[in-house]
Amino acid sequence: MPTSTPTGPRATALPTAQAPGGFPRARRLALPVLFALVAIGIVTAPGTARLASAGDERAAGPMTQPDAAAALAGRTWRLVRIMSMDDTTYAPEDRSHYTLTFGAGGEVQLRADCNRGCGTWESSRPGALTFGQLATTRALCPPGSLHDRYLAGFSWVRSYVLRDGNLFLATMADGSIIEFEPVPRTPDSSQMPSEPGSGSVFPDADS
Repeated sequence: MPTSTPTGPRATALPTAQAPGGFPRARRLALPVLFALVAIGIVTAPGTARLASAGDERAAGPMTQPDAAAALAGRTWRLVRIMSMDDTTYAPEDRSHYTLTFGAGGEVQLRADCNRGCGTWESSRPGALTFGQLATTRALCPPGSLHDRYLAGFSWVRSYVLRDGNLFLATMADGSIIEFEPVPRTPDSSQMPSEPGSGSVFPDADS
């Protein structure tokens, strides 16, 4: 996973304090603790967990952990930002180039900039979430792409919460938090994309 700050027109990296709607440092450092409590089942009551810190002037909405099948299955999400523990925020220029779709049968489809992929997801209890190994196409994305950073996070995801309609995934490895916003539903939004595999052809990633 790249360690240098992305450059180029496709991604923007800013300190958390400068990111629009970013989390203040005190709140940001508390997030991994909350996610850890969710993952081990200590914090589970929907609507009771809240992000709050001293000096935070922005109202914090409730962070809930509803049943994953009801909250995630059949929904498509697009990337808002990846928040690292070093207070750096990575935001895609075009959110539609980074998507995540949860299937009701435990399958997951995603777009990672110029590539597409599929895999599996599982939630053993509200607030817990893991992904199986992902199979992706292997096109070389342009400089500045968040492709590598985005894909690398999924194998380390262990928990999730919903806040103000957005989905937050927490990683076990480095405490990063991946934020998604819902893609508006359309009449055919329940259709899962084609899976990569032998003989399959993906649509143009820029379409």
